[in-house]
Amino acid sequence: MSATREEGQRRPSSLADLPTELAIQIAGHVAVTSVRPMEDLRSLQAICHFMRRVCSDPELYRYVVPDGYLTLLPRLAQVGNLEACFVIGMIAVLCYPLLRLLPIIDKNLEQAARGRHKVAAYVAAVLLYMANGGTGIDNTARQYTRQAVGDEPVKVPWGGAKMLSNEECYQIRETVTWLRFWLWMRRKVVVLPMRADVDPCKRGKCDSIVVLSWPQFGCKVFCSENCRIRFELNLFLGCI
Repeated sequence: MSATREEGQRRPSSLADLPTELAIQIAGHVAVTSVRPMEDLRSLQAICHFMRRVCSDPELYRYVVPDGYLTLLPRLAQVGNLEACFVIGMIAVLCYPLLRLLPIIDKNLEQAARGRHKVAAYVAAVLLYMANGGTGIDNTARQYTRQAVGDEPVKVPWGGAKMLSNEECYQIRETVTWLRFWLWMRRKVVVLPMRADVDPCKRGKCDSIVVLSWPQFGCKVFCSENCRIRFELNLFLGCI
């Protein structure tokens, strides 16, 4: 009777009870066998602090990026697989220090963006805007931004004004960061020539924080598409 009572009072098992090495192997197996490894790893990361630490361990990515997958990527891109095009395009972005900011982007990244891959469209928008290639290039950058995060204005608490939010950008930047970890790569750190018009907006309430549907994060609102892209440009460079 006492043994039964003792068993009933035992603390339920927890993921944190696993040895870290075993947890890394489990997370790696989940990613390797998944068709969307980055999404599954993000889900694991959200479970608890322990799994967040496990999914951030560099050892995990030895399981996640087998050589066979990287060999297969170009073939998938050739047949129009947008995810493969995006990954190859990001590898090109991460391999080079972006010293020459030309008004062009990697052809695979462009193909993914034109195919309405949201994260690719975001990356293409930021890179094209950073290139400062003139009105036509800036218009394309704004078009890609609208494709990635929309252009519906949001109502803000002050004065009934409506502004553009970057609410979806948080998830997109998180995907870019995870991809960089997943590929086990990081862009070379260099001093980049920046646009001349990246100073903060002088309009009141632009770049203000509001709470919309993500109360745990909130988001920022901007008076124009240019202000939103300029803000995202700096955050994007920080996550790669």
